[in-house]
Amino acid sequence: MSKQKQAISAILAAVCEHPAVRAVFLKGSLATSNGDQYSDVDFYCLVDENKQAGFLQDRLPILANYKPVVYWSEQNFVGPQIVAVFADGLHFDLYTVTETNFPRQGQFKVLYDPENILARFSSQGIFPFQPDKLKNGSMSSASASWNSKPRGSGAIFAGPRAWPAI
Repeated sequence: MSKQKQAISAILAAVCEHPAVRAVFLKGSLATSNGDQYSDVDFYCLVDENKQAGFLQDRLPILANYKPVVYWSEQNFVGPQIVAVFADGLHFDLYTVTETNFPRQGQFKVLYDPENILARFSSQGIFPFQPDKLKNGSMSSASASWNSKPRGSGAIFAGPRAWPAI
Protein backbone atom coordinates (compact mmCIF):
# COMPACT_ATOMS: atom_id res chain seq x y z
CA MET A 1 0.00 0.00 0.00
CA SER A 2 1.37 3.44 -0.91
CA LYS A 3 2.22 5.98 1.76
CA GLN A 4 -0.65 8.16 0.49
CA LYS A 5 -3.17 5.35 1.04
CA GLN A 6 -1.68 4.51 4.43
CA ALA A 7 -1.93 8.14 5.52
CA ILE A 8 -5.47 8.51 4.19
CA SER A 9 -6.57 5.35 6.02
CA ALA A 10 -5.00 6.33 9.35
CA ILE A 11 -6.21 9.92 9.28
CA LEU A 12 -9.66 8.99 7.98
CA ALA A 13 -10.14 6.60 10.91
CA ALA A 14 -9.25 9.42 13.32
CA VAL A 15 -11.39 12.17 11.76
CA CYS A 16 -14.44 9.93 11.50
CA GLU A 17 -14.39 9.69 15.31
CA HIS A 18 -14.37 13.46 15.77
CA PRO A 19 -17.79 14.91 16.71
CA ALA A 20 -17.36 17.93 14.40
CA VAL A 21 -16.78 15.93 11.20
CA ARG A 22 -19.81 15.47 8.96
CA ALA A 23 -18.11 14.34 5.73
CA VAL A 24 -14.63 13.65 4.34
CA PHE A 25 -13.44 13.82 0.75
CA LEU A 26 -10.33 14.04 -1.42
CA LYS A 27 -9.60 16.55 -4.14
CA GLY A 28 -6.64 16.89 -6.47
CA SER A 29 -4.83 14.15 -8.33
CA LEU A 30 -5.76 11.39 -5.87
CA ALA A 31 -9.46 12.20 -6.26
CA THR A 32 -9.25 11.62 -10.00
CA SER A 33 -6.74 8.76 -9.76
CA ASN A 34 -4.10 10.72 -11.63
CA GLY A 35 -1.71 10.66 -8.69
CA ASP A 36 1.61 8.91 -8.46
CA GLN A 37 4.12 8.07 -5.74
CA TYR A 38 5.07 11.75 -5.44
CA SER A 39 1.54 13.17 -5.20
CA ASP A 40 0.47 15.13 -2.19
CA VAL A 41 -2.82 14.43 -0.43
CA ASP A 42 -5.60 17.04 -0.57
CA PHE A 43 -7.80 15.81 2.31
CA TYR A 44 -10.94 17.76 3.20
CA CYS A 45 -13.07 17.55 6.32
CA LEU A 46 -16.49 19.14 6.13
CA VAL A 47 -17.31 20.09 9.72
CA ASP A 48 -20.24 21.44 11.67
CA GLU A 49 -19.75 25.22 11.86
CA ASN A 50 -20.67 25.24 15.55
CA LYS A 51 -17.94 22.67 16.33
CA GLN A 52 -15.26 23.94 13.95
CA ALA A 53 -13.10 25.60 16.65
CA GLY A 54 -12.72 22.30 18.50
CA PHE A 55 -11.76 20.49 15.32
CA LEU A 56 -9.16 23.11 14.41
CA GLN A 57 -7.47 22.56 17.78
CA ASP A 58 -7.36 18.79 17.22
CA ARG A 59 -5.84 18.72 13.73
CA LEU A 60 -2.19 18.08 14.66
CA PRO A 61 -2.98 15.14 16.98
CA ILE A 62 -5.25 13.76 14.24
CA LEU A 63 -2.43 13.97 11.68
CA ALA A 64 -0.07 12.19 14.10
CA ASN A 65 -2.23 9.08 13.72
CA TYR A 66 -0.23 8.41 10.56
CA LYS A 67 3.39 9.31 11.40
CA PRO A 68 5.22 12.13 13.14
CA VAL A 69 4.74 15.52 11.51
CA VAL A 70 8.19 17.03 10.90
CA TYR A 71 6.99 20.33 9.41
CA TRP A 72 3.67 22.13 9.34
CA SER A 73 2.23 25.55 8.66
CA GLU A 74 -1.22 27.01 8.64
CA GLN A 75 -2.81 28.59 5.59
CA ASN A 76 -6.29 29.78 4.71
CA PHE A 77 -6.63 29.00 1.02
CA VAL A 78 -10.13 27.53 0.84
CA GLY A 79 -10.64 27.39 4.58
CA PRO A 80 -8.35 26.73 7.51
CA GLN A 81 -5.62 24.41 6.25
CA ILE A 82 -2.63 22.63 7.71
CA VAL A 83 0.18 21.97 5.27
CA ALA A 84 2.04 19.04 6.82
CA VAL A 85 5.09 17.02 5.90
CA PHE A 86 5.53 13.66 7.59
CA ALA A 87 8.73 11.87 8.55
CA ASP A 88 8.50 9.78 5.35
CA GLY A 89 8.38 12.93 3.18
CA LEU A 90 4.65 12.78 2.40
CA HIS A 91 3.06 16.22 1.85
CA PHE A 92 -0.47 16.20 3.30
CA ASP A 93 -2.89 19.14 3.13
CA LEU A 94 -5.67 18.94 5.71
CA TYR A 95 -8.42 21.38 4.76
CA THR A 96 -11.30 22.26 7.05
CA VAL A 97 -14.46 23.44 5.31
CA THR A 98 -18.10 23.97 6.17
CA GLU A 99 -21.16 23.97 3.96
CA THR A 100 -20.68 27.75 3.67
CA ASN A 101 -17.11 27.65 2.31
CA PHE A 102 -17.25 24.34 0.44
CA PRO A 103 -14.84 24.48 -2.55
CA ARG A 104 -17.15 25.13 -5.49
CA GLN A 105 -15.01 23.77 -8.30
CA GLY A 106 -13.38 20.53 -9.33
CA GLN A 107 -14.03 16.89 -8.68
CA PHE A 108 -13.92 15.18 -5.34
CA LYS A 109 -13.85 11.60 -4.10
CA VAL A 110 -16.15 10.88 -1.17
CA LEU A 111 -14.52 8.95 1.68
CA TYR A 112 -17.13 9.41 4.41
CA ASP A 113 -20.60 10.94 4.18
CA PRO A 114 -23.14 9.35 6.55
CA GLU A 115 -25.62 12.23 6.11
CA ASN A 116 -25.28 12.30 2.30
CA ILE A 117 -24.35 16.01 2.52
CA LEU A 118 -22.00 15.93 -0.44
CA ALA A 119 -24.80 14.96 -2.83
CA ARG A 120 -26.10 18.53 -2.46
CA PHE A 121 -22.94 19.89 -4.04
CA SER A 122 -23.11 17.67 -7.12
CA SER A 123 -26.48 19.28 -7.87
CA GLN A 124 -24.73 22.67 -7.77
CA GLY A 125 -22.38 21.83 -10.64
CA ILE A 126 -19.67 20.21 -8.51
CA PHE A 127 -19.26 16.70 -9.72
CA PRO A 128 -17.89 14.08 -7.38
CA PHE A 129 -15.69 11.34 -8.71
CA GLN A 130 -17.82 8.22 -8.42
CA PRO A 131 -16.64 4.63 -8.75
CA ASP A 132 -18.51 2.49 -11.28
CA LYS A 133 -18.73 -0.50 -9.03
CA LEU A 134 -17.96 -1.54 -5.52
CA LYS A 135 -16.83 -5.05 -4.71
CA ASN A 136 -14.51 -6.88 -2.35
CA GLY A 137 -13.32 -3.71 -0.66
CA SER A 138 -12.18 -2.12 -3.93
CA MET A 139 -13.18 1.14 -5.54
CA SER A 140 -12.82 0.96 -9.26
CA SER A 141 -13.87 2.83 -12.35
CA ALA A 142 -12.70 3.13 -15.92
CA SER A 143 -9.98 5.53 -14.81
CA ALA A 144 -9.31 4.45 -11.24
CA SER A 145 -8.60 1.51 -9.05
CA TRP A 146 -8.22 1.50 -5.28
CA ASN A 147 -7.61 -1.92 -3.86
CA SER A 148 -7.68 -2.67 -0.17
CA LYS A 149 -8.64 -5.27 2.33
CA PRO A 150 -12.09 -4.61 3.78
CA ARG A 151 -12.31 -3.84 7.48
CA GLY A 152 -15.42 -5.11 9.23
CA SER A 153 -18.23 -4.78 6.75
CA GLY A 154 -15.79 -3.40 4.21
CA ALA A 155 -17.49 -0.02 4.38
CA ILE A 156 -16.44 3.20 6.03
CA PHE A 157 -19.99 3.77 7.19
CA ALA A 158 -23.38 2.20 6.83
CA GLY A 159 -25.49 4.90 5.31
CA PRO A 160 -27.17 5.82 2.06
CA ARG A 161 -23.82 5.45 0.30
CA ALA A 162 -21.42 2.98 1.82
CA TRP A 163 -17.89 3.35 0.47
CA PRO A 164 -15.42 0.56 0.96
CA ALA A 165 -12.59 1.02 3.38
CA ILE A 166 -9.39 2.25 1.79
